[in-house]
Amino acid sequence: MKKKIVFMITTIIILASSLLFYSNIQATNKTLKCNIEVDKTEIKQGEEISIILKMNNENNMNALKAKINYDNDIWEELEQSNFITKDGWENVKYNKNNKEFIIINKQETINQDILEVKFKSKNNAKVNNTEIKIEEIVAANENEEVTSEDLVQKISIKINENSIKEDKPSNSEDNSTSNKTEKNENTISTEENNNNISKKENNIDNTIKNKDKDEKLPSIFPKTGKSTSILIIGIILAVISCIISGGLYHRNKKIGKMMIMFIVGGILISYGTVFTKTDIFVGDINQSSVIDDEDIEIMQEYLIKLKDITSLEQADMNGDNKLSIIDLSLLIKKQKECPYDKNNVTNITSWSTVPMVSKELLQKQGVTTGGEGCQWPIGMAISKDGKLLLYGTDVGGIYRSEDGGKNWEQSNSGLQSRGVGAFSIDPKNPSYVVAVGINSSPFNTNGLYISENGGKSWKFTKMMLVKGHRDIRESIAYDESSYNQEKNRCMVAYWSTAYELEDNYLEENEKGLYKTTDGGYTWNLINSDLSDGTIKINPYTGDVYVSRKDGIYYSSDKGENFEKIVDDSITGFDLIAQKDQKINIYYCNNEGAYISKDGRNFDKIQSSSYPTKGPMNIKVSPINSNKMILIDRQGTYQNYPYYSTDGGKTWKNSTLSDELSFMPYNNRMSIPMWSPIDENKVWIHTQGDYASSSADSGKTFKWDSNGITGILSGGNVHYNVYNPDIIYFGSQDYDGCVTTDGGKTWKYISMSGHRWGGFCYGGYAVDENTYFVGVSDAWHDSRKLKITFDGGKTIIDTGMYFTKENINAGIESSYQSPTNPKVLFACDLRSEDGGHTWAKMKGCINVYTHNPKGQKELYGMDETGKYIVVSYDEGNTWQKVNKTEFIPNSKYASVHILDVAYDWKNEVAYAACEGGYLYKTSIKDGSIECVLNSYVKEYKRAPVNLKGGYSIAKVAVDPIDPNIIYCGGAGNTFLNDCALYRSVDGGKSFQVITSNTTNSIIKQGRQGGFETNSLEVNPKTGELLFAGGCFGISKLSPPYKVNK
Repeated sequence: MKKKIVFMITTIIILASSLLFYSNIQATNKTLKCNIEVDKTEIKQGEEISIILKMNNENNMNALKAKINYDNDIWEELEQSNFITKDGWENVKYNKNNKEFIIINKQETINQDILEVKFKSKNNAKVNNTEIKIEEIVAANENEEVTSEDLVQKISIKINENSIKEDKPSNSEDNSTSNKTEKNENTISTEENNNNISKKENNIDNTIKNKDKDEKLPSIFPKTGKSTSILIIGIILAVISCIISGGLYHRNKKIGKMMIMFIVGGILISYGTVFTKTDIFVGDINQSSVIDDEDIEIMQEYLIKLKDITSLEQADMNGDNKLSIIDLSLLIKKQKECPYDKNNVTNITSWSTVPMVSKELLQKQGVTTGGEGCQWPIGMAISKDGKLLLYGTDVGGIYRSEDGGKNWEQSNSGLQSRGVGAFSIDPKNPSYVVAVGINSSPFNTNGLYISENGGKSWKFTKMMLVKGHRDIRESIAYDESSYNQEKNRCMVAYWSTAYELEDNYLEENEKGLYKTTDGGYTWNLINSDLSDGTIKINPYTGDVYVSRKDGIYYSSDKGENFEKIVDDSITGFDLIAQKDQKINIYYCNNEGAYISKDGRNFDKIQSSSYPTKGPMNIKVSPINSNKMILIDRQGTYQNYPYYSTDGGKTWKNSTLSDELSFMPYNNRMSIPMWSPIDENKVWIHTQGDYASSSADSGKTFKWDSNGITGILSGGNVHYNVYNPDIIYFGSQDYDGCVTTDGGKTWKYISMSGHRWGGFCYGGYAVDENTYFVGVSDAWHDSRKLKITFDGGKTIIDTGMYFTKENINAGIESSYQSPTNPKVLFACDLRSEDGGHTWAKMKGCINVYTHNPKGQKELYGMDETGKYIVVSYDEGNTWQKVNKTEFIPNSKYASVHILDVAYDWKNEVAYAACEGGYLYKTSIKDGSIECVLNSYVKEYKRAPVNLKGGYSIAKVAVDPIDPNIIYCGGAGNTFLNDCALYRSVDGGKSFQVITSNTTNSIIKQGRQGGFETNSLEVNPKTGELLFAGGCFGISKLSPPYKVNK
């Protein structure tokens, strides 16, 4: 019996505790000390008086609500204009229907004078004593809600002879008063009002009142919205379960114990369902994505019944399921501390790409947005319905198209390698894609990936130390015959590793042909001899073909055994499904093109025009097998497509047109890709670092890369100090470009003199025609300063070089004085005459930013890289800001500064430092403070990346609101899933902006924020200009409405 009682009590305690855990009961016994003062206590008919409400409280209050009562027969009706705020109190709201008013105080200090109310007596007011009452006084701060006793002020109304003459009243009374006191502090009414004060109650909006009752839940319950009934039912069932389980325990202890587990488990599950709050931005009452003054006004007006609120949940700051003045106080506090949607639940912050395109190109057919490309294309894939296309680069991620290649977007969420070399889209269900992750070296994020949503996001399934950044093969393929109807997907796929084709870190026992039988989640080595192959699979039988440079291998038993069916040099290989479950197989080499119609025996296609210098990568249209294309490799950067429309009998050289391309022609190796729905459509990469397509079966190829943006910035990119619409973008590999309309259109500028391969660092646009940049022959060579004054028509070599400390660090930064447009800075070079002459600057090697307020002083980095420096005289002299160097760990040396930003509101400068650290230093006293350090819990204010640390090489502060801070960096050896952070609370906490599958606050729209290489905030709009290493330029909208 005792055990049964103990069991019942324990169960009830668990249930009760679970409910009390969510209760939010607030109580206070404190009293608010208020009083009123008047300028006079005796007036004549038609005259005015002023009443001042005062508060004498030990704690500061930031909201006060009360009701003001007066005799309507004596006083003219009060209006909003009769209320005058005092001593920091502001934004009084008054409801003349119920005579309630509410006022707020955003100041930190205790303000005693609250407001002044002006009364005017009527000309025919009854001569008598009257009272003005302030009742139902309640005030609050974020911690407490307190009330005050009612306040009463007696006023004597005297006859006004002038008023009598005007109004001619029939009667008047001469009531005199002996009270001549001009002030009456804190007079409390202790007697009933017998002076003919109106007893009539004001009408209150019943609709709002009733709705308030309907939406108010018992405070003991957590917020459930419409799920309240479900919650109550759940509690009743839980109680019944307790009773039943008690009986079970008495009869069978084992079953009783199991019942306990079910009850507890049910409670826990209910917390994850019924008790879950809606994902909303609490405080954003007007749903503008920012807690602004309008939100506070709406709350004020609601509390005095002037206005309804559509969503009480949106306004319930303390989560007690009712709205009170303490919610208003908390709203004011939140607005002061951080008014922004920190977690972006309103999706106010989103990415947009900035493709490089000229005004002229946008007028041409086929160009919708433009796109510069600029990263080496390795692989492409197209779905069987021709809608989904995937495009992989060596170190610039993945691009995805859902409209048949008309428009592309970055699609790297979940990807850990910097590039992808080969894809296979499930031929039965294009939601599933397997891919080979690559990089410029065999890093441990390379290997196999799978997507379950058509390439929108990726999962890492197998680490393989391949390199792949020049491995152009169709190395991975789904077996269409393995389709599982129940799972609605193909279950088998094959992948052939690279081994002989590249230097990677695979062991001898790791190379070869791999197979998956669960759709791509697990892979097993099935043949160690078939590495470096191109894979083709019979879609009807599942027979596997692997071509290597020494021949073609065939398996009729799902890859268990292979036989060599072609002993010949192979440079290209393709398989096309025909009608009646037949296939054609093709291969090519220097001798010609070959075809097999039975899958084993090949015949040479006779041709007198077949290219013979280096024919490779033959591809045949899946719709019309008479249409073929191959690439004739005549040199490393001499890869030319040839096409045939008669089954390979006649070959012609394709025309490569660059009329739609923004970037210069740059020839690459490519595997052509035919459309599965249009026999005239085929894509290649040989024209440049972008996708080109032909709409005439290969006769003519043109740029076709709307949205493919992968240009790599050379050092820091800055808005023009005087006009943020002007930007010069220096690039590693692709020279540079200039925009004068904020990035809508661009002009290609070859400061290096190379059509391709220009290495330009630390550039800046002085005006629409004057730009300068450091030019190098390679990324590790010295940067020579070059300048143009005529928009790039004439390039002047100054003969001056940037300091060597800037080389290889990606920290080059050029700038312009905000007080004298003639003073320019090219890293450590300075000009006083608009760039005509230059001299070495002492004390600073990079100017990064300036103070947009006050003296507009400049901020940079000194020669050692260990100190932030400031100049108040346009860079003539520099002085150190931080008193000490930035030392994350006392056991080790100080760290090097990589970037600098300035916060004018708090007068601090930020330094992004090598090793992934962010510091700030006071301009006033030079003290330093760590902001981000993943090794110290106190400064671990941001989520760590997939390697467990921070990559922070760049920092930027929003000049509109310096409490908004951006910082980040590249992973380089991996695709950094946390390459960009943002803080909207002055650095107290940081959120991930980079698109990923785990903790990014960007949940909708375009992806972005990959591999931070430069950060700059537009001083007019608040948009972040983001330059990603090998991922192009993007813009990020701020956490507030963009000022257009």
